[in-house]
Amino acid sequence: MIFVLKKYTIIKANEHSFIQHIIPAEATVVKKTGEKYFAILEAAIKTFARYGYHRTRVADIAREAGVADGTVYIYFEKKEDILISLF
Repeated sequence: MIFVLKKYTIIKANEHSFIQHIIPAEATVVKKTGEKYFAILEAAIKTFARYGYHRTRVADIAREAGVADGTVYIYFEKKEDILISLF
């Protein structure tokens, strides 16, 4: 569950721990533009076509895009989000 409180986003709040992490709200904004974003999408198309969705790893997409694995997670939370962005 995610709560937004003023300038901070509280994530992973549950019945056992109200606040596990606090990060600036601005950091939660996902970039949807730029060279790397489109390079990741294009690389995803190629790797999904080559290996299929289920056999493709995020690392495969990152390598094809010429970016670090962590860079993919700046733009997308998980592999499924990359697939959804293609449609």
